Amino acid sequence: MEYIKEHFKGIDKSKRILEAGSIDSWNVALDGSQSEAFDYIVASNLIEYVPDLIKFFADVQNILAESGKLFLTISNKIKTADRYRQPTTFAEIYDIHKRNVRNNPVRTLDCLLNSNQNGTLPFNTEAFDLAIQIYERIQNTDVQTGVSLNVFTPESFLLIIYSMLRLRMIPFKVLFFIAPPEALDFDIVLEKNESILEKEGANANAEYILKILFPPKQPNIRAENIENSSLGSNILKISHSDFQFPFYVRNNTSDVAVYHGVMVNCEYAFIKEKDVKVIVDAGANIGFASIYFAKLFPNAKIIAIEPEETNFALLEENTKNYPNVIRLNRALWNEDGEINLIDTGLDNWGFMTLDSQNCANITTPKLQKRHVVKTVTIESILKDYGFPAIDLLKIDIEGAEKEVLNSCQHWIGNVNSLIIELHERMKSGCEEAFNNMKNNFKYISQHGEDFYLRKKSE
Repeated sequence: MEYIKEHFKGIDKSKRILEAGSIDSWNVALDGSQSEAFDYIVASNLIEYVPDLIKFFADVQNILAESGKLFLTISNKIKTADRYRQPTTFAEIYDIHKRNVRNNPVRTLDCLLNSNQNGTLPFNTEAFDLAIQIYERIQNTDVQTGVSLNVFTPESFLLIIYSMLRLRMIPFKVLFFIAPPEALDFDIVLEKNESILEKEGANANAEYILKILFPPKQPNIRAENIENSSLGSNILKISHSDFQFPFYVRNNTSDVAVYHGVMVNCEYAFIKEKDVKVIVDAGANIGFASIYFAKLFPNAKIIAIEPEETNFALLEENTKNYPNVIRLNRALWNEDGEINLIDTGLDNWGFMTLDSQNCANITTPKLQKRHVVKTVTIESILKDYGFPAIDLLKIDIEGAEKEVLNSCQHWIGNVNSLIIELHERMKSGCEEAFNNMKNNFKYISQHGEDFYLRKKSE
């Protein structure tokens, strides 16, 4: 729930927000007394107790304004007393909806028998008899017992949303999803969009869910190119025929995918610039893009910016033989100072920055504050290094592009070309900031997840 608060930063106070944390508060919102639609609905650990989820989404549709957002915080059953229960399925949800019932005796029985109590299952004769009595008492009635009817893992809930989208049952676009591995809850943000009910819109959003559920497998490195390194048991040394010096990656991590993307698949082969003197690599990770740029433009000065300390250590190792690469253990931001670095659980390429205001209310381990890092701005880089312009600026900073681009008016005129990956799924507002900025460039093209913006044709 703490991360969701980032999306409320700067929201107009006139916006109508409904916070529903119980069945009673939700029923009050549906009593018909509301004259205007809500702009935001925040439901924290609510849908676990809702018998008919299809009706729930229909009710949300009725009281949420177009382009309004539904914020859901949902318990991860694996981390709770429900870990021995089977996840709720779309088939069960559909059956309950078609039968138009207000309770779920089968799910109630499942909760009473299979919820973990003090580390053990309550499976004894007394517990079983009581569970059966309650089950029989609520059969064919509207009695609600107050137990958690639905239980989910992040994957099982996404599969339910996937099915609803494929069947065009809900007019919602998935904006954001996060499930840190050690967290008790996971979050999903849905935006009401009636056009999503059109076939292509529903299919596109369903495909996005599939990418979350089944991310591309990390490619293997050819065995003849790798060997164990002296830097650690999990760190591999890679030799590449096109580069004089070896690379170092952490095995079985996102490092391997980054290596293949940049060095094997030539992710930045679309670059057209010829005379490049200054490059800024913001979100340098462990250095592959900086090394690629150093080979492509050997006379260019390259500023490699990476905030996360373990990534930065490998960045230093990988680029130490490239004298034109200057390494900064900083986070690119909209002002010089300090910022909180957050581990989102998306491996070594998924660290995010949040300001103190949005980290102040984090009281659970759901999002672990990795450490406080110093920040740097594009204006400071131009001033401190005496650069009249940046010929090529690469930005891949996991959502912080929103703040950086929203304050770019004083320096964007000094950037000749920009390569940027947007992370709207991680922070709402990134696409809007990009759209407000892009008119500063004449030529715009997209290559995979990267947008390439230039002021000159060559």
